[in-house]
Amino acid sequence: MKKADTAYTTTVRYRDILLSQIDDLTKAAIAHPRPVWEYLTTKELSERLSISMQTLGNWRIRNQGPKFLTLRKGTKCLYRLDEVFEWLTGQPNLKFCHQWLVHRGLADSIFDEEYVNWATGIMHKPQTRSNSAI
Repeated sequence: MKKADTAYTTTVRYRDILLSQIDDLTKAAIAHPRPVWEYLTTKELSERLSISMQTLGNWRIRNQGPKFLTLRKGTKCLYRLDEVFEWLTGQPNLKFCHQWLVHRGLADSIFDEEYVNWATGIMHKPQTRSNSAI
């Protein structure tokens, strides 16, 4: 097995483990006072997901993990928890934001994309989203 194949297999295995815990991770994130669309540092995300910072770093290098934002010429990476959950589950991140808002009584239980966009300040444009550097 080639090194690249092993790295991909490891990423899939970690992702499968996280998916098996998705209900608990979702409940914890929804109950947390910090909005799910705010940025988390690598350390904060590793603590929330109970994975190492090195694993997140490996995913970034291999472009196999969730979307992230790079700041300070590549010295700091930030993640949005809703986008991490989108990467894990394949569900649109607005649905996850909606759950957070409903939990606080800030949205109706019926999903309204326009309202969630307004409430979270997320501006979704039809474009290819990729890892970007500022």
